[in-house]
Amino acid sequence: ISTVVEYFERKREMYRDHQAMEDFLLLVVSTPALYQTHDLLSKSGASVCLRLLDHRGDEMAKVLGIGGVFFKSPDPKRLYDWYANWLGMKFEDWGVAYFPKDMPANAQTVWSAFDSSTEYFAPSSNKFMFNLIVDDIVEAIEQVRMGGAEIIGNIEKLEYGSFGWFIDPDGNKVELWEPPK
Repeated sequence: ISTVVEYFERKREMYRDHQAMEDFLLLVVSTPALYQTHDLLSKSGASVCLRLLDHRGDEMAKVLGIGGVFFKSPDPKRLYDWYANWLGMKFEDWGVAYFPKDMPANAQTVWSAFDSSTEYFAPSSNKFMFNLIVDDIVEAIEQVRMGGAEIIGNIEKLEYGSFGWFIDPDGNKVELWEPPK
């Protein structure tokens, strides 16, 4: 038997029970030692197993939201104080939490990977950018300006809200978003 597909075709009779076959495929793709040491189960074979499992749909575990944003700061207390003073964030020792019930009706959390060549995070050299939801974009931009933040560009009003940008005391580019009302 030279390929995983041929192997599974021959084993199909043995695995008449679909769940047993699926359990076996999951074991194969989740156990590197199996496909690294067994001559029938190469990495490409594991890829075939994943394609065979692709039908799982709603049975698959799914991400339900962003659980947190964690990053390093040279002085977390100073940064917390700055955000508390200029944007009204209420911190605990560990940070701050926002709950869906407290978000504006049209707000959402976005997880988005940008191409590594993007200039969207400039002038910050960090590989990330924060987006914070605010209730008044004009006032929020003025507040951070008064706090010494460098304002980047002008407020942009789009169909899905208004946006403004600044550089925080740690050099992070921050995007403020006021969702449409």
